[in-house]
Amino acid sequence: MNIADRDSSDWFNPVLIKELRQFFHNRIVLSLMALLLVGQLLVLLMVRLEHISSGELPDDLGSAVFTSIIVVLQFCLFLICGVGIAQSFLQERLNSELDFCKLTALSPARIIRGKLGSALVLLLFIHALCLPFVVIAYFLRGIAILQMLQVVVLLLPMTLALVFSSVLVGAIGKKGVIYFLAFGGIYYISMLVMVLNDNRFWSQGMDMAEWLMVVVIPLFWSGLCYVLSVAAISHPMANRMFPARIYLLAMLVLSPAAVAGLAALIDEHVLDSLKIGFSITAAWVVVILALLAACERSRPSLHLQSKCPRHVLLRGGFFLLSSGSGGGILLAALLLLSLLGCPLALSSSNTDWYEILWNFTNIAIYMLCYAALAVFLHELMPRFSGLAWLSLILVVMLLLPAVISAFTSTLAAPRLDYLTITSPFYSPGNTGIYSASALSALVAYSHSLPFAAAALLLASPAIFRQWQALAPKSTAAENPSSLP
Repeated sequence: MNIADRDSSDWFNPVLIKELRQFFHNRIVLSLMALLLVGQLLVLLMVRLEHISSGELPDDLGSAVFTSIIVVLQFCLFLICGVGIAQSFLQERLNSELDFCKLTALSPARIIRGKLGSALVLLLFIHALCLPFVVIAYFLRGIAILQMLQVVVLLLPMTLALVFSSVLVGAIGKKGVIYFLAFGGIYYISMLVMVLNDNRFWSQGMDMAEWLMVVVIPLFWSGLCYVLSVAAISHPMANRMFPARIYLLAMLVLSPAAVAGLAALIDEHVLDSLKIGFSITAAWVVVILALLAACERSRPSLHLQSKCPRHVLLRGGFFLLSSGSGGGILLAALLLLSLLGCPLALSSSNTDWYEILWNFTNIAIYMLCYAALAVFLHELMPRFSGLAWLSLILVVMLLLPAVISAFTSTLAAPRLDYLTITSPFYSPGNTGIYSASALSALVAYSHSLPFAAAALLLASPAIFRQWQALAPKSTAAENPSSLP
């Protein structure tokens, strides 16, 4: 066929075209769009009834109508772009006859990009349905265009994070995971209502630190969901964790620089912001690396063994970045050591950050401990997966101390510190402990560091065996026989 005779749609991602066709032929999606329009019409009907009963409209009516429209919009977006996309992708993953990964030669990255592209097109279409009602809310007075833009900019990164999270849930291919998305959506809607009902948000707006959290954290999470979605649908023997670990290390380098650059624009202390950004980002990178490593396989595949470099230094870097629980745990431990080895990175000229930095670092230490324990238990009893061991440890180490502490406080009994110190939320209670000296830093982590060191010691044989599995095998050509 002549290239000039091809339809323009042939150049699009086939997954994008297929998803859009399914969306606009799905009765549930069309019904939810109709529900969105009906909900907004009901808001305007209530305004009309209020006008008839009182004879005049309140001055802040436009703000109230706009808030109601946004809440209805976000609820429908959660059902359509959240639960709907996750459920559709999940059904494809559970049925091998519908799974694009097995039906086509498309790469996993292109499949995920097609899913995300169709979700974003649907997202824009749903927002377009609300545009006339937003214009009506503006003419009702009580709200400015800049305030409307502020809400849109506030919600856009969060909505993108919702879409990327739903694609990740579908890519995992487990039925129970979708309930976590439902719980997260309920929490998201409740927090949105609280923010929009806060008078300070409408009168003063948000400061630069709050905007940074609202924009940077959802975008960081969206990128992580993308690389994990590609890893989830890739072949089990492929090097699935390599893009995820490269992404996390890139964020460790770029995020503090972005924070320092923003601080320079608003005339804040750049070095102080750089240290705070590095400390918090490093702590969360350690947490994510450790938890992902506990869910990885304990033996390298033949594909990884064939791709592994023969030089010992290159092989070490390959071991840290490639798939495998041992490399992930060791990489997380090295990053944590680099964080703890520089006490100035854990400090700030602003003493308000001492306790916050301590909490983030302490959580990273405990999560590394739990992940290393899961790797050790999986190596000891491989019948249960590393994810199963990790889930059990998190339940025991997170929920049990909280339940016991609540129970003992209800009975006016002394607090059981020997149980609560196994939780990352344990605090010594002395505000003077969060200081910049190396000695006080060791005292601050005197409860968590021994647990992490013991867990890493238990997991060290498993890490060493995985390293040895990547070692180059000697061949007859390299070791000729000594016989004549």
